[in-house]
Parts: sequence; C-alpha cells; structure tokens
Amino acid sequence: MRSQKQYQAAGARIRAVDLQIGQLDDADIDALQASYKDNDMALRKVTEERAIAIKEVQSLQREFDEAEKARDKLLANEKDAKALQAKLLVANDIRRVIGLAKERIQDEKLKEVSTEMDLLFRKMIGSDSENALIRSAEITPDFDVVVFSQTGARLDPDMQLNGAARRAITLAFILALAKVSGFRAPNVIDTPLGMMGIQVKQAALATLVQESAQPILFLTYAEIRDIEDALDRFAGSQVTLTMT
Repeated sequence: MRSQKQYQAAGARIRAVDLQIGQLDDADIDALQASYKDNDMALRKVTEERAIAIKEVQSLQREFDEAEKARDKLLANEKDAKALQAKLLVANDIRRVIGLAKERIQDEKLKEVSTEMDLLFRKMIGSDSENALIRSAEITPDFDVVVFSQTGARLDPDMQLNGAARRAITLAFILALAKVSGFRAPNVIDTPLGMMGIQVKQAALATLVQESAQPILFLTYAEIRDIEDALDRFAGSQVTLTMT
C-alpha cells in the first residue's frame, strides 16, 4: 500500500514537472531533465519494491492458508480424540456396572435361585419322606445344576435322574429364577408333567399353580390322567385341542 501511494505521488510529480517544462526557457531544460531522470529512477525503484511486496503478500497468503488448514486438521483431530475419550469413558462405566451386576448375580442372586430351586424341587418330588433317594439340589458357582443323594453322593441330572425328576428340577429352576428376578409374567410350559407318577404330578401341579403368576400348561392325555380333579379345581380356563 505504501508503494502504491508512492507510485501515485511520483506520477503526480511527473505530471507537474511536465507542466513546468512547458513553461520554462530552454536554458533550464537540462536541469529539469536531470531532475526528471532522478524522479523516473525513483519511480522505477518504487515499482520494483511494489512488485516484490506483492509477491511477499502472495507468499504470506499461501502460508496463512496452509496454517488455517493445519489448524482445522488439529481441531478435527482434537474433536475426534474427545469423542473417542468420551466413548472410552462410557465403555468403562458400562463395563464396571456389568462387572458389579455379574458379581452380585454370582455372589447373591445365584445363591437365592439355588436355595429356592432346591426348596421347590424337594417339594415336587417329596424328598422329605424317609424313602426318598434325593436329599437336595443346588446350582454351583459354575452355573451347573447338581443333585445330591441321601448319602451325599453327587448325581448327574442328565444321567442319574429319571424323567420325572429331570422335569421336576427343570420346573423348579424356572420358577425359582422367575421368583428371584421379581419378573411377573405367564409361564407357558409344554408337557411339564410327562413321565411323572401320580404323587409327583399332583405336587408339581400344585407347586406350579402356587409359584407362577399365571401358569399356562399344554398337557397330554397321559399327563391329565389321575389328576383330573386337581385340574378342575385349579384351572381358570380349559381348552381341548384334538388332531383328527
């Protein structure tokens, strides 16, 4: 800008000198021409300085643009880093909450489910009698369901229990889990009384009705046999499905 002003001022001086030349005698022309050359050289110098200044401005503008891009990139990286940091913080909080919930399930709720399952299971199979072969059932810390005989021997439910006992312990586990969790909903169970004797069927049915919020049972003719009176007493609604 200074060069531009100097350029304009020098041009004004040239025009003024040209006017003076036209008004002067020939004797003063040499001196004026010398002054003209000096002014012309000054003008050329200012013009060169202006060109250099323009190049410097252009170079500085390029540096400024690159600096802006670098700044924007740094800001974007900082934003991404903050977002990742926030996600990591949330993930760690969730992991901590899940870890505490897992510890509570393993330390507290598992024992509650195990105790309730044992109570319901023994209630269904009548293990309180002197001739009962099974003493108790529990859930291990590894989430395995195990059964113990009256002598204390550990029994494998899959291999060493009859069909009635396996169904009874399955029902007991479902009911215990629902009770401890506090979640109330209908229990829809297909053939829950299969392979059971009369006494076990009656005890299992009574337990299902007592411990379920709303038991919905699909029973075969064999399951219904010998407990018709109990079904008539407990059932709020009955439907017979027949495939001809």
